[in-house]
Amino acid sequence: MKSIFSPFTGIQLCLLVGIAFLVQSCTQTLYYGPAMLGGESRYQAKPHHSDSSRSKHYVSAGFHHNFKEGYQHDEASRFGTANYHFGLSRKNFSFTGGVGGYFGDYYPKAWDPTYGRKEFWGASATSEFQLNLPLGNDNFKIIGFRQSIFYEDGPYYSFRKEAAQRSSSIINYSERHLLYNSSFTSEYEIKHNAYRFGLYGTFGVNYDDQYFNNTTVSLGAFLYYRRFSGSIQMTASGKQGSNYFIGTSIGF
Repeated sequence: MKSIFSPFTGIQLCLLVGIAFLVQSCTQTLYYGPAMLGGESRYQAKPHHSDSSRSKHYVSAGFHHNFKEGYQHDEASRFGTANYHFGLSRKNFSFTGGVGGYFGDYYPKAWDPTYGRKEFWGASATSEFQLNLPLGNDNFKIIGFRQSIFYEDGPYYSFRKEAAQRSSSIINYSERHLLYNSSFTSEYEIKHNAYRFGLYGTFGVNYDDQYFNNTTVSLGAFLYYRRFSGSIQMTASGKQGSNYFIGTSIGF
């Protein structure tokens, strides 16, 4: 029986598949959302429960960079933070709470390489409560809960909102200025003379009051010397890419 498919029909089919692939590539959907990532789960210093002063005020500063792992690959974001918080420690629990601000920029390179960096800025408030298991000079903060709220604005916010309205290939995850983070935390701390050091981790979600939600996981390390401390942190997320942080604080 003679085939009903001629070689010419096969060639046409290949051409159609190729054209469909090119159209899909040219109309790739791009996703954008809040620029804040990592700041909501940043480590907050606190006194040791055996210190002569078990409650302190802290001022801190830090720098975040995503190393071109943003909403799309090869999109860079960076921002600096300045914060104040209060820390209190007792034998079986600790509490921190404070406020801060941030300023930075995001480069939506996948949208338009010539578009340039778009600035963003915001403010945040964070509180955290942890249950502590003292182990000699060590502290094992078995589990804690952290709640943050942050407000974000600036040219980057305007870009993602307006671009999504103009183009169907842009998806804006959130049109809200006000966003939230809820996280579970855990921490292990070792004290040796005037030094304290340890590891800190969080697992939570960034979300708004509409439909945006983004799972985040952070892992960091910290070091104290008397009233000075420093920390580093890596944050990974389901939608916002990754972020790396280095910061310092001083207690009074």
